[in-house]
Amino acid sequence: MLLSAPAGFAPDRGRDYRYGVTEQQPLPYKSFDPTTFRKKPVSFVRRSGRMTPSQERAWADHHEKYVLDIAHGPAATSVADGERGDPEQIFGRTAPLVVEVGSGQGHAILHASQTRPDTNFLAIEVFRAGLARTIIRAEVAGVENLRLAEVNAPELLEKLYLIPI
Repeated sequence: MLLSAPAGFAPDRGRDYRYGVTEQQPLPYKSFDPTTFRKKPVSFVRRSGRMTPSQERAWADHHEKYVLDIAHGPAATSVADGERGDPEQIFGRTAPLVVEVGSGQGHAILHASQTRPDTNFLAIEVFRAGLARTIIRAEVAGVENLRLAEVNAPELLEKLYLIPI
């Protein structure tokens, strides 16, 4: 059965009205930086939500106290080659270290850091608004044994030698 073209449409515009299918148009060229692609898969999807005004203030006022200053590689959450870290220098003391990967808004790690002040805690999260919320709660609680990292967890653990892999 042949279908006729609807009124107002010209068959010379690349439409095949017999099957209701259009011709494939060439895709536009997209430029990209191949160094932003990782060699290994990551276990997260980075969300780009907005921070609330209180989260923005907390980030501006307190991120230097809590968030590790880690040089990033080509991808937004990658760790640059050559980065190294020592937990004793990061925390300013020798203590057991607990690492939480994907800390979200910090509920669990904040509770743990409050109940175990003799232990160092490192929260790894790629969602900045979650880190900012953790900073707000850490400031209210007055914890001193908590640090945050906004990077891909396996790269941090491997390159900073926090935990031998």
